[in-house]
Amino acid sequence: MGAAEATADVAVVGTGIVGLATAWAVAEQGSHVVLIGPRSHEGQASTAAGAMLAPFSETSAGEDQASDPAEIAHRAAARARYGEWVARLRSASDRQVTMTEGLWLVATSYGGGDLETLEAVAQAARAHGSVAEAHPPAQVPGLLPARTCPAHAALWLPGEGCVDTGELMGALTHLLAGHRLVRWADTQATGLAPAAAHDPAGALAVRCAGGEYYETGRVVLAAGSGTGAVCAGSPELELALPPVLAGKGVSLLLREVRFALPLPVRTPLRNFACGSHLVPRADGAAYLGATNRLTPPGEVAVHPALEEINAVICGVGDELNTGVYHHELAGIRVGHRPYTLDHLPLVGPTGDPRVVAATATYRNGVLLAPYVADLVAGHLDGDRPLDRHPWRPTRPISVPPLGHALPDQIQTLIDVLLPANGVTPAWHQDLQALLGVAARQLLTSAPTDDRWRSLHRLWERAPVAETLPVMLRAVRDLPEDLPGPSIAPPSPRKDPSMPTTPSDTARGRWQRSDLTPFGVVLLADDTADLADLPSQWLKELLLREHLILLRRFTGAETIDQLEEFACRLGEPVLWGDRPAMSVRAQSNPDDHVNETGFLPIHWDGMYKPDTPDFQVFQCLRSVDAAVTGGATLFSDTTKVMADADPGTRSLWRSLTFRYDRPLGEEIISRTCPLVVEHPHTGQPTLRFTEPVPEGTTIINPPRITLERVPAGHDTTEIMRRLQEVLYDPRHMYAHHWQDGDIVLTDNRSLLHTREPYPPGAERHLLRVHITLNEADTHDLAPTRIPIGDRGSTP
Repeated sequence: MGAAEATADVAVVGTGIVGLATAWAVAEQGSHVVLIGPRSHEGQASTAAGAMLAPFSETSAGEDQASDPAEIAHRAAARARYGEWVARLRSASDRQVTMTEGLWLVATSYGGGDLETLEAVAQAARAHGSVAEAHPPAQVPGLLPARTCPAHAALWLPGEGCVDTGELMGALTHLLAGHRLVRWADTQATGLAPAAAHDPAGALAVRCAGGEYYETGRVVLAAGSGTGAVCAGSPELELALPPVLAGKGVSLLLREVRFALPLPVRTPLRNFACGSHLVPRADGAAYLGATNRLTPPGEVAVHPALEEINAVICGVGDELNTGVYHHELAGIRVGHRPYTLDHLPLVGPTGDPRVVAATATYRNGVLLAPYVADLVAGHLDGDRPLDRHPWRPTRPISVPPLGHALPDQIQTLIDVLLPANGVTPAWHQDLQALLGVAARQLLTSAPTDDRWRSLHRLWERAPVAETLPVMLRAVRDLPEDLPGPSIAPPSPRKDPSMPTTPSDTARGRWQRSDLTPFGVVLLADDTADLADLPSQWLKELLLREHLILLRRFTGAETIDQLEEFACRLGEPVLWGDRPAMSVRAQSNPDDHVNETGFLPIHWDGMYKPDTPDFQVFQCLRSVDAAVTGGATLFSDTTKVMADADPGTRSLWRSLTFRYDRPLGEEIISRTCPLVVEHPHTGQPTLRFTEPVPEGTTIINPPRITLERVPAGHDTTEIMRRLQEVLYDPRHMYAHHWQDGDIVLTDNRSLLHTREPYPPGAERHLLRVHITLNEADTHDLAPTRIPIGDRGSTP
């Protein structure tokens, strides 16, 4: 690497609103800054933004992260400081920056959930001491919707407002171009690397598109939707940044509108987008916005589609003011809003502490820019480190599986495909394609649940077009928890000669019945052997029922036979020199697992790199019938999630726990989100271990720490509530052992513990841990099992 173009204390990569605000804040602390990015701002979200200062009206009535009270609090704090920041910017740049106080939020007939959202917005505003007043829509200046789209309600939010984004970006650009501590490199950063190969922990080099590079001690990565490209060009650094997606927004600017528009008027968030916005701009212009369409990773969409332009015009024209149809178009803007999988910003040190992220502000970039800039400047100065901030890039990000996310968004998908203002040709084609794929998948799949077979038989009896509407009505009447067809192509069995279901003769050797509240028992006669149970059938049954009790079966009279049976289900996890581990109380125990007293509820493998998928238990000796205790308690966390209300599920998904446990002279730790997707069924599960009750002593007690306590919540109460629902009889099965019992459990779905029993009482189990390999999971059907499905007898 040749000589650096220039050196600086800090390099800020990115010249959107967040990058400019951060460069100013860092320079004001006395650091020399090199600002790297184009001065044109073309394609940046900042230039296409409505620039509304809307901490509360960006709230929805759903469970999204942006509506979490802690996130609203961050936006409210940013809004409270905004006026002072703009005043300083005006003074420092000697440029006009128009800031308008107040905003109208309107519910219209096009938004099915608008009224609920207005109520959620009002509650959020009032919770932060801000005014939210309900008014008749006729009192909203500038509101003149089409007769086909009447407004139902309006909310006046004087604590919100907007800023002229053109003037704002112009003032910042002018200020930084002439700042004595800022050098602006009008180029594109392509990657980061150590400045000297012999000193990988020293200064950094920011490589640029023209081949030049800039040397710096610290880098602020504020590249917005271009963050991924910079990370991809930095292979020598371990940045560990999560993916940054791009939401393409198209907005329009009208020249000299002839109707009164003193304040911004908007509709609520809806249909995966931002609603319709009508915002005043300088010189009588008006901003119309905006679409929000995901640009798939790796693709570039710099131009607006005609359908996107039409969506903006029709949305604003029909819902807010029909007068926009008769005005001259001054310009079209396209920008890409950066966002993460959990829709929260990335602010703080990356995997390499020399690189600090300041990006992924999504729909609130203009509002959050000064706030984020202040956070980053405080971190770089050492006064306010961000290592444990909830927006830190290294935080665990939990996302719902498709099987969970899709049911909650069906109505939204319908609203997108069948908008209230009519189906456009483009959406008509999308709807046609979607229904075509769904119908083919429905008819050509081979689901294992008997209830789907009625639809197959209906088509087999009448394979004509007129059958399709009948099938749609039949689908409507199916239970909501019915498993859907797998979209994964079937893969060949490893051994086609092996049976995949029990023979009729074998089925006659046992009786099946359901356990309460979950699980099944197979009660064998005197001739049933474990060899009668096909492994594929057992695995599918276990993934569906989560627990199988095998009672009075032969074929596991020795440890070798038990291990042989367990290994038919997958790869064993070795304990010492063999898979089977003895579980019994010891006279001089070295861990609480080998005691007879309190055992925290947990999942096996929680302190291991890999979590076993299945557990196979065998009871060699059960406690005497006269002895109290000794049962193993299993809690089905998928049932806990299914029974929780939406607010509780939203809270749980935001939680991450850290578990620390002494082991000899070491402390072993595990940090894990509370809600984790089951890797083989897609169901949401809970991963949790409980604290030791006060006054109880055990060997090697775990210490539980909640990583971030959401605003308005208490750690003790959160853990108390979790214990309450996990031990609820609706979710917990207590297995009282009998000699010879074999119990198979889904370790990914269940948590388990043991009832205390008297010291000296004999209780001896064997346990084998099993991990499903990739070939196993390809063969399993169904591949995705919704919450609560008990299925039918295989």
